[in-house]
Amino acid sequence: MSGPPRELLEQQIRETESRFRIMADAAPVLLWMSRTDGLCTFFNQTWLNFTGRSQEEEWGIGWAEGIHFEDFQRCIDTYVDAFNRREVFEMEYRLRRHDGEFRWLLDRGTPRYTPDGTFAGYIGSCADITERKQLEVDLRKAVKVRDEFLSIASHELRTPLTSLKLRTEPTKEAAAWFDDQLKSLREQFQQAQEKLAQFEHENGIISTDERLDVEVARLNELSAQSLRAADLSYDAGARSGQARGGVDSAPDVLANPLVQSLKGDLLRAESKLQELATRLGPNHPQYQQQATEVQALRQRVNSETQRVIGGVQSSAGQSYARRSALEKDLAEQRKKVEALRQARSQSQVLIRDVDTAQKAYEAALQRYLVNKVEAGAKSTNVAILNPATEPMMPSKPKVPLTLGLGLFVGVLLGLAAVFFLELLDRRVRSTDDLEAGVEAPLLGTLQPWHPSRLIAGDDGTKALPSPT
Repeated sequence: MSGPPRELLEQQIRETESRFRIMADAAPVLLWMSRTDGLCTFFNQTWLNFTGRSQEEEWGIGWAEGIHFEDFQRCIDTYVDAFNRREVFEMEYRLRRHDGEFRWLLDRGTPRYTPDGTFAGYIGSCADITERKQLEVDLRKAVKVRDEFLSIASHELRTPLTSLKLRTEPTKEAAAWFDDQLKSLREQFQQAQEKLAQFEHENGIISTDERLDVEVARLNELSAQSLRAADLSYDAGARSGQARGGVDSAPDVLANPLVQSLKGDLLRAESKLQELATRLGPNHPQYQQQATEVQALRQRVNSETQRVIGGVQSSAGQSYARRSALEKDLAEQRKKVEALRQARSQSQVLIRDVDTAQKAYEAALQRYLVNKVEAGAKSTNVAILNPATEPMMPSKPKVPLTLGLGLFVGVLLGLAAVFFLELLDRRVRSTDDLEAGVEAPLLGTLQPWHPSRLIAGDDGTKALPSPT
């Protein structure tokens, strides 16, 4: 017999985990896995290469250190809310790459369960959607520039023809730009559909969810049958070992009614043989006849006992063979279920790529159709409410007001200049200035000299010269 089934199951589990890690590290998308407490315990090599960090640094909630601060709270709230409700979630956030650049990621998480239906945590995948985000930003900028241009131009319009040109020309340019973008988006959408169709064809995927449910149910049934077969094999092996150890003490022999009945007949026949040996002797015909019957009974007992022992050994061999077959089927079914799960995970990634490309294409197509319709407009959206009339007087410049303000300001500046010049010229002009400047008492003041006419000549000459 081989080793215990527990060691074999543990070895198969380790092999399954090793295959899963190899497939996860080879996947082109970022994969992660968390436990039942919400802490992440696994990141594939693609994730580690993207962030430039080790498995230990990303462990638990370390991965959240790379989230952009503007997206951090929203990202954590979405994850915790979906985790508590055991629901599939999808969110977009920016994660820092190993070169320091923040890249937009589309993260989708799905709850995972053990074969018996117990919640085991979450598994998720992330796709880089930075180019799609940049395209959306470019589209919004183009629409905003067009709207702003039309809004400003509508205030400067003077004739319906100008309004119509300003309305149609930008939309024609926008329509041409959207036409180029649509070609690129259409090609991306077709490539995503072709990848999904090729993947489903190569893996034989028709309806992954239904097939996975059927295969999981079959896996559970095989697991239950394998456990029952292991119990029966242990029991049969124990009974076979007891039978080999002692034939007469084997439980199956003791429990067989025919063997026990034959043993009772043999005991009675041997008792009767001993009685005849004592009473008649071994040469008596009755003794010899009884000895023949005892020998026949003993052979029959041995034959029946060997038949029972053979049945026990045959049952043990059949139980072991059935257990081996079930274990082989169980291992193959595990591989099939694991392959289906991996196929469904990769298929969901491709489906999300198709949905993303389709949404981007539909949004661009909608904007293209709107601009195309507007570019073909035949009438303007500007109407004359009140006709403008030429004013009798110019609104600017106002000459009288300008002259009055200039005169007022000139006089004010002249007075200010005189005042400041007077302050700078410190001449003595009065007794107060003399007292303030010399700080000496005033003894007297000379008045202007006016000579009397009495001392003047008839011709008007002065007797004394004027002091001035």
